[in-house]
Amino acid sequence: MKMSITEIYPHPKNKEIYSLSNLEDLVISIEEVGLLQPLIINRNNQILSGHRRFESIKILGWKEIDVEVKEIDESETDFYLVQFNKQRVKSTKELLNEYEVVEKHIQKQQGKRSDLTFVPKNKSDKPINRRNTIAEELGIGSSTLGKLLFIKKHREDYIDVIDRGIATIQQTYTQVSREIKEKESI
Repeated sequence: MKMSITEIYPHPKNKEIYSLSNLEDLVISIEEVGLLQPLIINRNNQILSGHRRFESIKILGWKEIDVEVKEIDESETDFYLVQFNKQRVKSTKELLNEYEVVEKHIQKQQGKRSDLTFVPKNKSDKPINRRNTIAEELGIGSSTLGKLLFIKKHREDYIDVIDRGIATIQQTYTQVSREIKEKESI
């Protein structure tokens, strides 16, 4: 269905997880081929999927946009924001923000019966590791996630260094490890 863009609002939680990066390329793409997917909004007209597309069409001066309304429990909104952004290229900071959302979601699921949906292939299957599960959900390696969490815990300011392309995750992890060992030896 079509809606006026004046009736649609960005979901406030999206700003806590993602930035509105690389709008210029998206504006050009939408100008050339149009909008390929409608925005997904909740019953309160808040965007669940399409924040960057929304900002791009505002830049282009559109008055209406195609939307699809999804009924989602408000307590699950953060998790759905992450799900709707799986294809997006993310910064390290955004990945860590997603980690926090997915980790909270998994914590909420603890205590609920999982035997109804998860059946081990055989008795030798290893127990499910939370970090592995979250890494898979985010589409990154478990060891990469472990390094990012280590860096965030000990030198959160270095996350920006990674995002600016000054150092890789591995280089930053090695540097933080060195700093910790130096402190311990003093």
